[in-house]
Amino acid sequence: MPDESKIYQATAIKQLKSYPTYQFHAFSNAKCSTADTFVICILETFKWLNYRMKGYENLPEEFSMPLPDDYKNFDMDKLHSFSLDLGFQIDVVYVQKKGIWSFRITEIDPGANLGSPTERKPVQGRTFTTEISYRLHKDCVEIGVRTICSEPADTTENCEVFRPAVVKALIANNNVGLKYKYPIDGKVTDIESNSNLEYLFSVIKDEKFDLPIVIVAESGYEDEPKPDLPDLKSLAEFNSAYSVTRSFSFNLDMNKPAVSKMQIDMSKVENKCKSPKSVHTDKTNKSKKEKNDTTEAQTAVKTKLPSVDTATLADKLAGFGVVVTVKEKYFEKLKHELDINLDYGEIIIIHHGNIVHQQNYKSYCDTIENYHETLKKEVQVLPKRAVYSFGSIKFTSDARISELQDKNESNLTKNEKIELLTRENSELRQQLSDERKRSVDASLREESSRVYQKKIRQLEEENESLTEKYSKAVNDYSNILESYNKMSDIISFYKSKSEVAAEFPTETAKVCDWLEDKFSEYFVVSQNARNLMKKYSGSLDVALLCDGLLYLSGYARYKRNEISEDILELYAQANNWSVDRCGTESVRVYPDIYSCNVGSKKYTLDYHIKYGVKSQQLIRVYFCWDDEIQKIIIGSMPGHLATVKQKT
Repeated sequence: MPDESKIYQATAIKQLKSYPTYQFHAFSNAKCSTADTFVICILETFKWLNYRMKGYENLPEEFSMPLPDDYKNFDMDKLHSFSLDLGFQIDVVYVQKKGIWSFRITEIDPGANLGSPTERKPVQGRTFTTEISYRLHKDCVEIGVRTICSEPADTTENCEVFRPAVVKALIANNNVGLKYKYPIDGKVTDIESNSNLEYLFSVIKDEKFDLPIVIVAESGYEDEPKPDLPDLKSLAEFNSAYSVTRSFSFNLDMNKPAVSKMQIDMSKVENKCKSPKSVHTDKTNKSKKEKNDTTEAQTAVKTKLPSVDTATLADKLAGFGVVVTVKEKYFEKLKHELDINLDYGEIIIIHHGNIVHQQNYKSYCDTIENYHETLKKEVQVLPKRAVYSFGSIKFTSDARISELQDKNESNLTKNEKIELLTRENSELRQQLSDERKRSVDASLREESSRVYQKKIRQLEEENESLTEKYSKAVNDYSNILESYNKMSDIISFYKSKSEVAAEFPTETAKVCDWLEDKFSEYFVVSQNARNLMKKYSGSLDVALLCDGLLYLSGYARYKRNEISEDILELYAQANNWSVDRCGTESVRVYPDIYSCNVGSKKYTLDYHIKYGVKSQQLIRVYFCWDDEIQKIIIGSMPGHLATVKQKT
């Protein structure tokens, strides 16, 4: 019997999956006639196509069209259905009787950003189908655009969301004037009246409104720091904030978390509320306070905090979403109508009636100049794989069926009708094939979702141990609150520490990168320490190690006279960290392992911090202090170096 494995050395057949990336639906809102607008839209499409095909010679006659500005001279008789294979497939369907013009181009993946630092090579087997369709109505032109990605089912390479340039051209053309509930013109919509607000409510609740809505709340004002501490009643709220928890969110596209995280700077922990603060108080209390204020306080001018560049954001999101600004006086109505708790400077993204992104002011104020770029990335991916309503738009396959049905109603012979029905049947089979590809993608995403849910549960279980470790710190805070009623800096310390702890890496290999990313001002990590971390295969509580390194950052600050010994003690309390000298005899007997090189300089590792003993979880970090650069040099972790009594 021949060995079949040697005979059948064939390439495995792979399933294909399909899913939409970019999607867009709107209506014209121009002063010129709908017939003229219909022509302008078609000419904009051909202009876009001709621009993409620069360098091609002997283009088909069908591409010879006037520019959109010359729409008055265009002969509608030139419009007809055609299909072309130019190494990529182009299909155009025109059904005059039903006012349908539909365009489709199918091309292989050309890659992205070629020649740039963010270059992505083409993905094998991936194709893109861009469909653009216009529907002529009595009072407007309906517009639908979508891009479908088709690729092997096992493809893991991310697919970017690109907005076809023709969409931007249609938005910019005043003779088209796109609108869907709100004008699609790249400008900000300001909520300045109750009627504006009611209209916003109706848009959010409209199931057919597919554009994401970015709500930007009015920014607050700079205020003087207040040293008062929370009373005992609010202690429970603090304990909740201090407990180490993480909120995991993901979308089926699995690109990135829906909600951005704050960057915590521990060097600012001991500063007593020096950063600007927005104040959002109860209206009744605010009214009473205003009445009791002195004349001087009433006339004081408050400085407005900076806000996100909404004009730039709206321009960049044209064709992706709409940007709405809301003043403080409407915050309460938003909460009552939509159960949205809006605070000064807060940003919320709503898609299909759901909040998919929510960011408070403090979490992005340090990066506010470029934060519109972050928001743009959040919004751009929302059309991907989402279910969109395209009204009465008919894309190419449905348009062709309409065309065939229109012909079938004419006075045709029996054989001609059979031929048309055969072609219609072929289109329906193709639609069924496309639907199967979408089903494959949906099944794969469902399985991926289960995997991610499992990972989330595992991470949540890991978080429980962190919460237990920090419960002691919460009790410590309670004692400190009773003893030092005015020590607000201690409260700030514990809050900030819990936030940093929530960002601890969970993998050994990522500890060094995390350390240099967050605390490079205080540490130099030697290559020897990096190598030891990479090779380490023993049991290790990564969170505990990170807590020790966090303590060392406090020790570095103490050495630099930035904090007091009392503050250093706060770093140590949770796990009883302390800096100890290494044994003099061990350093003398084993000079090679108690030293490290950084550049051309050799350091002796004469200090260490420790946790545990041999029979328990054991952590050691060996280091020295460099007075010249005022930094800690980490030479070895997390294992125990040899001693004169213990050579392991």
